[in-house]
Formats: sequence, C-alpha cells, structure tokens
Amino acid sequence: MSSPLPSALRARFQRYIEEGLSGRAAALRLKHLLPQGHDGRGKLAPHRAFFEELVTQDSDITLFELRDAVGVQVHHSSVADLLSY
Repeated sequence: MSSPLPSALRARFQRYIEEGLSGRAAALRLKHLLPQGHDGRGKLAPHRAFFEELVTQDSDITLFELRDAVGVQVHHSSVADLLSY
C-alpha cells in the first residue's frame, strides 16, 4: 500500500475536481501518476525461481510454507506479491 498523500497535494487535487476536471485529468496535472507497489527487487527477488519450483512441485503449498522455506523474515503477502509478477 502506498503512503498517504500530503494534505497540500490532496487539497490541490480537490480544487481541480471542483473546477470540473476528471480525477485522471487532475492527477495528470499534478503529475502524480506513479506506478503503485514495488518493482520486484525486494529481498525475495533472488528466491523467485526457488518459489516457482516449489509451487511446480506442490501446487497446494501455502504462502506461509513458501515463506518459511526460504528462511528470510518477511510477511507472507510479500511472497504472493513476488509470485504475481
């Protein structure tokens, strides 16, 4: 999840909406259309092939089991994010 936008930026966005711009147009004007999420270069990235191999061997493996198999302390949702690329 991304961090909240600064209140000044939110106020400018609201002003653009009140002036009649669409949400997309207001965001483009603010040049704040950055991709959300990470770029896949986290601490699990070097283990991606290992995860994929484990899933190939056992398609019923859980995210918790995948997380524990690699020995890196991360939240299980980080494994899901990595495998969704």
